[in-house]
Amino acid sequence: DIKEYTNKARLLILSKKKKEKGIHSPLHLIVKEATDYFNEPKLFGRYLGFIKRIGIQEARKRLAEQKEQGIKQAKYFFKKYK
Repeated sequence: DIKEYTNKARLLILSKKKKEKGIHSPLHLIVKEATDYFNEPKLFGRYLGFIKRIGIQEARKRLAEQKEQGIKQAKYFFKKYK
């Protein structure tokens, strides 16, 4: 059964990864990814509040667009898209 296989694979992958301190949810994971990308680890709370407001999907989209374009400036991440 494929579903069972993917669950076992996911558990195996997760058990091999070193658990990072302070990462408790997918929200925290995207915040950590953004703060690392923009080299602003001390602003974790700022990113957390902003991503809570815009949602994880929108944050992933914005971060992916910036990574694709090679933009390392956080001001474009926080800018409202119209």
